[in-house]
Amino acid sequence: MIYTQQPTDAGSEASFFDVLQRQDELGAVIRSHFQIDARLQRVLESLTPQAGELPDLRYDQKARLAVALGLDPRMLPAVQMLGHLRDSAAKYFDAGLTDAAVNQLFGLLAKNDREAVLRVHRERAGGGSYQQASVLQRFIAIAAIVDQFLAAAEVSPRGGDAANEEDAEPDAAAQAEVVTFEWSAPATAPHPARDFSNADALYSYLIASDQS
Repeated sequence: MIYTQQPTDAGSEASFFDVLQRQDELGAVIRSHFQIDARLQRVLESLTPQAGELPDLRYDQKARLAVALGLDPRMLPAVQMLGHLRDSAAKYFDAGLTDAAVNQLFGLLAKNDREAVLRVHRERAGGGSYQQASVLQRFIAIAAIVDQFLAAAEVSPRGGDAANEEDAEPDAAAQAEVVTFEWSAPATAPHPARDFSNADALYSYLIASDQS
């Protein structure tokens, strides 16, 4: 399994977050899909000894193969839903994000990753609660965390060398450029989804977690 507990480089996540901030709903969905698709390709290449022999794969095939090769499976449901949202956007060009869709996407995340979404929204979206934010702003925070998860997996070692990397001390300049996310240990199977399609359920969760 790939371990992603180590701090991740804030630079790529920050840039991606800022790019999405300049998009409308359709642009954010399509750009997120492009970004995550490219991340999946690089994760696959890092996991495959003979990466040059990888065939051309569709988005969902890349996600499933990455998990089969050792990627922590907990983000797979959210990655797959981002693909479904992109397909819907391509089929229905004027379709927008809905509360139900974004809340469902949030519910597909593991608890630590949901907390990371709330933290990114709080720190990067200029104030205001997650619950009261627009569907676009909530989607951007989720997409940024999915991207950062895959960015961490992209540079993680394959196998049991993670402990050695965790023991390494980053230099002072690097320390100032990272944001620490408390990733959970790799799961043996994808976690059960939380149903936040009902806005009241999401509101109750946010109040209970005291993160909004």
